[in-house]
Amino acid sequence: MRTLVLSDLHLGYGAMPGVFAGARALPALLDELARRPLRVVLNGDTFDDAALGEPLESDPGRAGQQLRAIAEHPTNAPLFAALARVLERGGELVLRAGEHDPELGLAAVQAGLRAVLGAGGAARLAFQAGQGPAVFAVGGVRIAVVHDLAAVDGAPPPGRAVPLRLIHPLRRQFGVDFVDLFKPDAIAGALAALAVNPTAVKLLFAAEPAAPVWQALAGDAAADPQLRALAGAFDASLGAHERELLLAALDPAGAIGCEPRDAWIFDQARRKLLEAALRRLPARRAPGDPPDDAAWAAARALAGECAARAVLAGHSHVPCFRAEAELTFAGTGAWVWAFDPPADDAARARLLAAWQRDPRVDPRRREPALSARFTAGLIEPRDGGAHLRLVEWTDAGLREHAARALSP
Repeated sequence: MRTLVLSDLHLGYGAMPGVFAGARALPALLDELARRPLRVVLNGDTFDDAALGEPLESDPGRAGQQLRAIAEHPTNAPLFAALARVLERGGELVLRAGEHDPELGLAAVQAGLRAVLGAGGAARLAFQAGQGPAVFAVGGVRIAVVHDLAAVDGAPPPGRAVPLRLIHPLRRQFGVDFVDLFKPDAIAGALAALAVNPTAVKLLFAAEPAAPVWQALAGDAAADPQLRALAGAFDASLGAHERELLLAALDPAGAIGCEPRDAWIFDQARRKLLEAALRRLPARRAPGDPPDDAAWAAARALAGECAARAVLAGHSHVPCFRAEAELTFAGTGAWVWAFDPPADDAARARLLAAWQRDPRVDPRRREPALSARFTAGLIEPRDGGAHLRLVEWTDAGLREHAARALSP
């Protein structure tokens, strides 16, 4: 049986639609490949569940309702119909949790998704909670699949304070959806939100002036580590007077606006914050390009622990491929909208103004122009071993970017 590994769909619903870009492409890919039995591995962050409210681990009933609502949303329903067809045709579906959908470990969530996908394929539907790797045997070859390499290499988890306290409330209350374009970097998204609409941040915490976000931006050393990282990036981006003006604008107890003589410095500070956010975006690269050294080193360490010949990972949103004698690694990419950061001050000013006018993620808009590459890892038994390919679904069909034959 062939195995298709997909990462980072980031499905949402209703007023929180997420940045899933494959509403038409992914059902088409699944129908094409599922002409024969196909194992589909959804490798984490399938659902943007964390963006829709506070963590739901303590409320299984609401978590189940929410995940089912995502699956039934018109944007996502064709995908789940296609997944049901995969199961009907003798295939398998493995749903692995990521940092945005840890609720996949809850029985209520699993029951809701089984109902959506149909009882007929329940025996071929599996859930894997936690951030550890899964090992699949294809043609006698051990292949490790992990959502986030950093989560298994001993590094501390990034935390959820900035998304939960700042990014997600801004999306829910003020429609600041463009922050999703900076995933998976929460610090970059927060810097962009502070740049584009500091007034929304001010209003968000108007009822709680001692909010952790404000404490961190004001320099509270006891704040959450992720908030301290945001405060550090904020400070590093601005001069002393620029920082003073922005902090005054964010202070829930302060007046909105600034002195006329300081208006241009305030605007300059906001452009600097946006530029800092844009610099954190990963460089756009061709899907067959090699991973960075840190990802390769982490993949080698994981392969050694799992006795695996290949490693596939998500989370970074960067498709990549590298094959050496002892290891093949593929970053599977993401199925979300992305954009190329503007290269000069004038373009950044236009982007700032465009997001101020309309903070939604809309692929029809001209600035920023949005695009997506629909990549995945495809593994099939072949010649007494396995064949691993990094593929992309395009309007012309399936395209191969890189491939490697693997022996047991």
